[in-house]
Amino acid sequence: MFKLIFRTVIITVFLIFVTVALAIWKGGEPFRYFGEGVTVVGKSIINFGDFVDEFISGSKLRKKYDKVKEIIKDDGEESEGRKNK
Repeated sequence: MFKLIFRTVIITVFLIFVTVALAIWKGGEPFRYFGEGVTVVGKSIINFGDFVDEFISGSKLRKKYDKVKEIIKDDGEESEGRKNK
């Protein structure tokens, strides 16, 4: 058991050392891909949030949204009442 823990720690330290060495040697180039990917995902989330805000803020859509929300809320209260009986 001790050998397994020792080997796991050694492998983890070795991988961290190799990762840092590659980052320094290549000037961080391999890791820029991941940074760009995170940026793209963040922009997509912002665009989706703006779409949802516009969808909800419309007058007709806001009324429909509130109506659906009330129906769901009322249905949830009825189902809770059934559970309590």
